[in-house]
Amino acid sequence: MTNQLNSLQLEKSRLESTIKNLTDRNNALSAEKARLEKEAENLTEQVNNLLLERARLENIVNNLTAENEELKNEILSLQNQITYLNNTIAELKNKNSVLENRVNELENIIYLRVSTILDKDKTVNIPANDYTILTYSTPYAGYIRVSFTATQGVYIWVGGSFTGEWYYRYPREGFATSGSFIVLVLPGATYIYIEIHHYFLASQSH
Repeated sequence: MTNQLNSLQLEKSRLESTIKNLTDRNNALSAEKARLEKEAENLTEQVNNLLLERARLENIVNNLTAENEELKNEILSLQNQITYLNNTIAELKNKNSVLENRVNELENIIYLRVSTILDKDKTVNIPANDYTILTYSTPYAGYIRVSFTATQGVYIWVGGSFTGEWYYRYPREGFATSGSFIVLVLPGATYIYIEIHHYFLASQSH
C-alpha cells in the first residue's frame, strides 16, 4: 500500500510537471497566435486539440487527487484500527495479568501456601462452670493451629458454619491445662468452643 501511495504521488508530480509544461506551451502558443494572427485560422484546430488534451489531463489529475484522498482516508482508517487493536491488546494483557495473579492466589490457597494469624496471645476470662465461643472468619478451606495454656482444665470443640456442627474435640477425653493441635477448617465461620468447670485464665494463639 505504501508503494502504491508513493507511485501515485510520483505520478501526480509527473502530471503536475506535464501540466506546467503544457501551460507554458499554451502561453507560448498564445504569444505565437498574437504574432501570427494571420495564421490563426490554420492553428485554431491545433489549439483546440491542445485544449482538449489539457482538459483530459486535468481530468486525470482530478481523478488522481480523488484517489489520493481515498488512500488518505484508508490510511487513517487503518491507523485507527491499529490504535484500537493496540488498546485491545493492552487491555487483554492487563486482564491476563489480573487472571494470572488470581490463579497464583488460588493455587497458593489450594496448596496451603497461604497462612494467616487469626489471633495471637489472646486472653479469655471464663467464669467457673461456664463456656465461651470464639468466632473467626475462614474464607477458604485449610488448617488452623490452636495453642493454649489455662489455669484450670478445659476442653475445646471446633465447629463451623459450613457443616453446622461441632466436629473436633481437644483433648479427646477429659480436660487439659495446655496443648496444641491442628484441625481442618472449611469456608465460612469457624467456631472454637471452650468450657471450664473452674475459674481460669486462658491464653490462646491461632
